[in-house]
Order: sequence, then C-alpha cells, then structure tokens
Amino acid sequence: ADGADGAGDVCAKGYVHVSSKCVRLVGGGGRVASAAAIAARRRHSEAEGYCAAQFGGTLLAVESVAEANVALHLCDDGSGVACWIGGSSAFSDGAKDGDGAKDGERLKVDAAATGARWVWSSGAEIGAGGLPTFWAPNQPDGAYLDQKIGSGGACIELLNSRARPGRVGKWNDAPCTLAKPFLCQVRADAKAEDSPTATTTPTSTQTSTSTSKPARHVPATTRFAPPPSPPPPPSPPPASAHATLNPASVPQPARATTAPRRRPMRPISSAFPPPPPPPPPSPPS
Repeated sequence: ADGADGAGDVCAKGYVHVSSKCVRLVGGGGRVASAAAIAARRRHSEAEGYCAAQFGGTLLAVESVAEANVALHLCDDGSGVACWIGGSSAFSDGAKDGDGAKDGERLKVDAAATGARWVWSSGAEIGAGGLPTFWAPNQPDGAYLDQKIGSGGACIELLNSRARPGRVGKWNDAPCTLAKPFLCQVRADAKAEDSPTATTTPTSTQTSTSTSKPARHVPATTRFAPPPSPPPPPSPPPASAHATLNPASVPQPARATTAPRRRPMRPISSAFPPPPPPPPPSPPS
C-alpha cells in the first residue's frame, strides 16, 4: 500500500512506496545525527549523481499531496531542518561571480533573479499541467544571494517538522552548494535492489555474497533448561448441599474369595450330660 515502508515486492527494503515511485532518504539520523549521517550529506548536484549511481534513480520530484506527505515523513528523520529534492532553477553554462561551487560541478542559475523556469531532475517544468506546488510563503525569493555564502544557483529544499510554523513540509529555494540529506526516487516497477542504509556513509558500503544464514544465538541460560514441573492435580469440585447420593458411586468393600473359617462344633457328649437311666421295673406281687 502507498506509504508502507519496505512495501513487499513493489519496493526494495529501505524504500517507501507512493504513487508509482519508491522513495528513500540518504543522510538520516534524526535531530542528533551521527558522524556517518553527516558524512552522507551531499550538495545538490552530488546528491543527484549519488541517486543515479547507487540506485539508478533521481532526486525526488514531489508531484502530489501523497508524495509530499511521504517526503515530509522521510525528511523528518534527516539531520538538520531540510532535505534536497529534485527541483532547481534552469541550468546554465557557467556560474555567477563569487560562486563557491567546485570546478566542473553542474551549476544552476537563480530562477528568482533571472525569471528562469523551475524544473525537476527530468527537465519537466514544476507545476506544469496543473500539478501542485508546495512553496513556503513568499518563496522562491532568492534572499540567500545577500548572505555572501556563494550560491551556485538555486535549488529546492524540503523543510521538515523542525522548521518554523507555517513552513513545515513546504519548499524553500537555497544555495545548491550546501550539503544536506536528500531524497532519491526510482520507479516502482524498476525493482530497485536493496541498498545501503541512509545513516551510513555512502562510500563505505559493503555487499555480502554469502547465502548462508547466520547461526542463531541461544542464551546460555536457556540451552539446557530443566523441563517444567508437571501441573498440580485439579482440585475436586466442592460438594453440593443438595447433591443426591448415587449408590453406584460409593465404593463397596471387596468380597472374600474363600469361605470363612467356622468354629469346630463341640461334641454333644461334652456339651450336655447324659440323661439318668430309667428305674428298674417293680417285681410282680
């Protein structure tokens, strides 16, 4: 779905899918950036070259409200208050006097001063065909030309949630020679390969060719844990005051398997004395 990080088969890990684009931040790290995140910042033209060389893409072109929301969400993880996106003034063959850009760097002319068009990295005009733009109030104004820091032309930075109220998520024109975090895009159907995380220095990326999975670490305290004790037997249910006794449920005593011993009978002669003998018959008279 749009805005989901690591959007399955649509975008590689580390990208956010929105519209037909996969977008990622380079130079992240939050409000307190690490040294590696700061080292990953690039000037606008360097950032453009990095997106092309590392991902086969370009700096992000923000062409819808959904893309603006995703860009703000990602840029909030960037160090500083702004990130480079792909917008810039029209290219020129040279630089203005006092430009601090390196020799041979692609240079841009301030659109606010010359009336030149603002374009995306593809060369498409920003806002053409009724597409929305997200300029901050009174921008672009070219005010940085008075700061004597060397311009190198005008490029568009996206202000994140650490910007002043009313400017969060909006665009500001800024000198292209400043090093900032930046947002890269590739087509969602390009199936971009997994790439270095945004918080590491781009030049120190290492790719592993091993296909074996790392061994799972099992804490020593759980390797040989004793089996759990068996649960206690369930308690018998409480007897009901109105329960009816079932005779079949009352245990019966076991019956004897042999005949009981009988007392020997006492001899009759010893139990009762014999009767007296009858008297002799009387003689006849």
